[in-house]
Amino acid sequence: MTQQITMGAGLTAPEGTFAAGEAASSTSPSQSPTLARRLLAASAVAAPALFTAYVATDPAPLPREPAVEFIGAIAAHPTAFIVSTSFQFAAMAAGVTLAAYVMVAFARTAPRLAPVVGVLLGLGYLGGAAFAGAKTVAADLVVNGAPRAGALEVWSAVHTGPLFEVLSWPLLMAIPGNLLLAVLLLRNRTVVGTWPAVVVVVGFVMGSGEFPDVVTLTGWAIQVPAVLHVVRRTLRG
Repeated sequence: MTQQITMGAGLTAPEGTFAAGEAASSTSPSQSPTLARRLLAASAVAAPALFTAYVATDPAPLPREPAVEFIGAIAAHPTAFIVSTSFQFAAMAAGVTLAAYVMVAFARTAPRLAPVVGVLLGLGYLGGAAFAGAKTVAADLVVNGAPRAGALEVWSAVHTGPLFEVLSWPLLMAIPGNLLLAVLLLRNRTVVGTWPAVVVVVGFVMGSGEFPDVVTLTGWAIQVPAVLHVVRRTLRG
């Protein structure tokens, strides 16, 4: 599995602590969402779907694994690695728009929490995108189905050096970002229910890449309906 940090998905509706009139207006059918909001919503739903595709096509272990295993898997399946890494990068890009959607959807009803969640998730996704870009270096270390001379030493230096250490910091923002996202969802459970918040936490843990592939895949897959459900409830906010 390649480096994965879930950016659990889920966007919610007005907080239950607000007046009933505000909650009703946020989901009023008379309010038509703008094109920009529709595009952000579509990207939000696409994020976990793209992560699922990435995990399903990834032939390699985590980059932190011994170079002989990581580079060897790329050499054995170079095309699959490029495809999966492309899915990963696209998923991270979609995740940035998901973070933006959080801030837009809750700018009025959660003016303090929504920006914090959005920024933390955005940093996590940007860190993940940087990791995906760094992984393409590994693809360049393989030619004609075999590692280049010195490839193992080069990759060992890359994934144990300052590059990965620096990129790990924004990536780690996904942890508080997803936990606070779950809090945000729970505070709005009267609109979206409780289960999306549960899916955020469970999916984050399962999709972290620390478990067998089938667990990681399931962790991302279960987030697709959760994001779709919450986005549908908040799109007209």
